[in-house]
Amino acid sequence: MTRMEATMKASLSAARKALETLTGLLQPAAGPQLAEAAAALDRLTTINTEIVTLSRRNSNVRSLALSLGKKRTVTAECDESLQALEDALARHHFSATR
Repeated sequence: MTRMEATMKASLSAARKALETLTGLLQPAAGPQLAEAAAALDRLTTINTEIVTLSRRNSNVRSLALSLGKKRTVTAECDESLQALEDALARHHFSATR
């Protein structure tokens, strides 16, 4: 995920630099199209940021769910072991000594 985000950041930087380069190369009449392209890039950046945020949140939820699932399994195994120990102790009749 981090590697993918770094790639997206580099691509965004390259796109912004390309727009800056075009601004210097094109006639002033191209200004509205360049402004539209910059606005579209800004919208893409905003949407991309939202997607990455949701994706990270989903990854965290899935990790938590996996952890909780393992915790339930281990807890059940411990409960079984404790019950077996209690049963074994119950079979041995200990009398109090003093």
